[in-house]
Amino acid sequence: MQKEQERQQFKMMKQNIKQFEREMKRMTQYVTSMEKRLKRQNIGLPQELQNALTEIPGLTAQLKAAEDFEQFEEAMSKMQDVMMVIQDWSGRLHELEQLGQMLKDVQRQVNDMYRSFKQLQARLKRRPELQEELKSLEAMVGVMSRRVTDAKALAKTDSEEALNKVREVFDNTEEFWSEYQFLQMVSDLLQGKITPNPNQIFERSKQSATELIEREGAGIFFLDFAVFELLF
Repeated sequence: MQKEQERQQFKMMKQNIKQFEREMKRMTQYVTSMEKRLKRQNIGLPQELQNALTEIPGLTAQLKAAEDFEQFEEAMSKMQDVMMVIQDWSGRLHELEQLGQMLKDVQRQVNDMYRSFKQLQARLKRRPELQEELKSLEAMVGVMSRRVTDAKALAKTDSEEALNKVREVFDNTEEFWSEYQFLQMVSDLLQGKITPNPNQIFERSKQSATELIEREGAGIFFLDFAVFELLF
C-alpha cells in the first residue's frame, strides 16, 4: 500500500516538474537582476546566496533524472535547503540595495564631523586644559572613519557585515555631536561669547554620567566625556 502511494506521489511530482522549473527560473532571474543593480554600486551578493544559486542547475537535473520516489525525495530535500536560502535573501535584497546610498550618507556625515572637529581644534589650540578632550573627539572620528572604510570593502564580499558597520557609525554620531557641542560651548564660554547656562551644564553632566572637573586656567567647570506545494 505504501509503495503504491509513493509511486503515485512520484508520478504527480514528475508531472509538475516543469511548472516547478518555471518558478525556479523566475526566482533566479529576479536575484540575477538584483545582483546587476547591486554590482553597479560595488555591492556583492552574500556568499550564502551565491552558493545557493550555483547549486540550482545540478539539483534540478537530479530531480528530472530521478527514477523513483527515493531519488526524487533525496534531491528535493537538498533543493528545499537551497530554496530556503533564496527565499530568505529575496526579501532582503532591497535592504542591500539601500546600502549604496547608506555608504554615501555615512561618508558625508563622517566628513562633516572631521571638518567640524578641525575647526574646533583650531579654536582651542591655545587651551592646553582641553587637549585631552579634543584627542578623545578626534579618536571618535577616526574610529567611525575606519568603520566606513571597512564597510566599503566588505560591501563587495560580505554586504550583511557592511550593513552592520554602517549602523555602528550611525549609532555613534549622536555621541560625537553631543561631545562636540559641549566642547564648542566651553570654547564660547572661555572666549566670553556666551553667558554660562547652569542648566545646560547640569543637563550635559547628567547625559555623560561624569563629574565636572575644574580645569586650571579655564575659568569654568568642564565635563570629561510556497514553491514546494507544486510538487507535494
